[in-house]
Amino acid sequence: MGKSIITGSLVTYNNRLSDVDNVLLSIENSTVEIVLIILDNSSNDILQAHLQNKNCVYIRSESNLGFGSGHNVCFERANQLNSEYHFIINPDVYFDDYIVKSIVDKFINQDDIAVIMPKIVYPDNKTQYLCKLIPSPADLILRRFFPFGKKKHDYKYELKFVPDNIEFEPPMVSGCFLGVKTNFLIKIKGFDDRFFMYLEDVDIIRRLSKHGKIIYYPSVIVTHKYEKASYKNLKLFSYHMISAIKYFNKWGWFFDSERRKVNNSIKKEFQL
Repeated sequence: MGKSIITGSLVTYNNRLSDVDNVLLSIENSTVEIVLIILDNSSNDILQAHLQNKNCVYIRSESNLGFGSGHNVCFERANQLNSEYHFIINPDVYFDDYIVKSIVDKFINQDDIAVIMPKIVYPDNKTQYLCKLIPSPADLILRRFFPFGKKKHDYKYELKFVPDNIEFEPPMVSGCFLGVKTNFLIKIKGFDDRFFMYLEDVDIIRRLSKHGKIIYYPSVIVTHKYEKASYKNLKLFSYHMISAIKYFNKWGWFFDSERRKVNNSIKKEFQL
């Protein structure tokens, strides 16, 4: 069997050059070869100039496509390169040299997996609880507007009743760093481009879960700065709310039988 072709995509918008360099360094140091495809939504050409002579595929967008649509452009390029495994990477993550190989080996050894998310930590090594239930409208409202009940709510919603060091199949994982089989991304036509930002990862994970398992794989660890920008920026907050409306219009506000079934299954599995 020949060497697997591995690609990664990074969508940027006026990001700090130091953050992008961290991703580039992680890719460069990887023990397996990764073709990194960067879609630049930035309002200036600073990143383009910075990346000259860097080992990546750079694509400049004439307008801000947003997160999902930007990655879709990268998926198309990855498919043209005959990619087998693709990594969706946020600009604010970095990782050790063995990470990508470990995840690809996991795919190869367990053929029924569609998506793998490693353990994600803050720069101080504290766990980010990014395995979650499939969200309901109440989940998003409570987390945003009722912080006094957040701790009790998040214990269930963020699956804190599951030890963070065991491999399992969560209902939902974050899109900040994911390994995915490229043919599945192409089959489902990538992200739904109706979502400019936010909840596009929830939507795509639900669709990918119909093609294989969604796995949390804590044997490997990725660092994510995770600034929660929509909690600090009114414009980003508005994007979040618009995406929530589109998401629940698509999947169901209060009557979503799949959400209920999947969420109840994980609670039952861990006897909550």
